[in-house]
This record gives sequence, structure tokens and C-alpha cells, in this order.
Amino acid sequence: RLRAHHRRCGERACREARRKALPEVLTAFQELYARFPHLHLKVITNFADGTVDMPEHPGIELLGETSRDEVQRLLQQSHMLLVPSHFESYGWIYLEAMAAGCIPVAASGATQKEMLADGRAGLPVGADAAHLRHAILPYLLHPETLLPFAMEAVNHCKGEYFPDVIARRFQQIGEEAVSAFRASANPALRSKAL
Repeated sequence: RLRAHHRRCGERACREARRKALPEVLTAFQELYARFPHLHLKVITNFADGTVDMPEHPGIELLGETSRDEVQRLLQQSHMLLVPSHFESYGWIYLEAMAAGCIPVAASGATQKEMLADGRAGLPVGADAAHLRHAILPYLLHPETLLPFAMEAVNHCKGEYFPDVIARRFQQIGEEAVSAFRASANPALRSKAL
């Protein structure tokens, strides 16, 4: 059973279901459901940026506002997170999904492509129902590919975005900046400790 999840934000108070491409997700989901009736989509939003027509559909469940703990539980239980936003400045939720072993289907901006390792750790497809459907279809046809893809997402997240990795990078950047400053500074300053 393939479970997907559309979420409108991270832990912050963003509630923009339209910007997060919920209408496009619903269209793609209904078209895929016609061929794969085992699909299930859970939608978390309060429609703060305008209503979206939610179809009466056996595979779609509207959860509304949901606690952070519940969202984390849902990510751990889902195969995919469907948030192919029209615009996303960063997309913290994609990292949360990868860490939980849930494949993010995401916005297609440069930041998201980099975050998702150009498609090796998630699907940066953007807010187009046809592109969304086309990106998900191979995994429905070949579900045995879901686990290796999810593991790639987890490993990429751990290797690039976990706090210890980020801390080491910031330390290295700081050390390089101090070294460059010392190399270009007045000779009298070079020998002084910072």
C-alpha cells in the first residue's frame, strides 16, 4: 500500500495549501488512483491562503491542523511527501521527510534540486499535475524501488544536513576565514592570536 502525504508546512505557521500545490496534488492523485486504487493521500492544512475544493474521494483524507509529533509519525509511515510547491524558499519539510525515510516530491527550484541531490534523494518536479503524475508513476509500477530510494534520501540527509555535519562545515568556514584574514593582514597582526 503506497501512502502519500501532502503537508503545507514545517513546524512554523505557514498554511499555504495553494502555494504548496494542493490542487495539483489532488488532480495527480485522483488520476493515479484510477489506475492504482490502493493509494491513500492524507492532507494536512487549514486552507489559510484560500479554500481548495476537496473531492469526496475514498483515497483522500483531510486531517486539518496536526501536531508536530503526529506529522513526524505520518512521515515515518508514508512512502512519499507530496509538496511540489509553486515557490519554496528552502523547504525544511523536505529534510524532515528524508530523515524519516519518506521520499519528498518537491518544488523544482535550484535550492530543492540541490537539497534532493538532483533527484537522487527525492523528486524535484514542481507544481504541475502531469509532471507530478509522471514522476510518481515509475514507483507505482515498480514498488520494489521505493525502499532503495528512501534509503538514499535518509543517507543523503544524514551525510549533508544533520547537525554535526553542518557544525563541522561552519567550523571549517570559520577557520578558513581566519586563515585568509591572517594571510592578508598587517604582518604585526599575523602573529597575534584571535
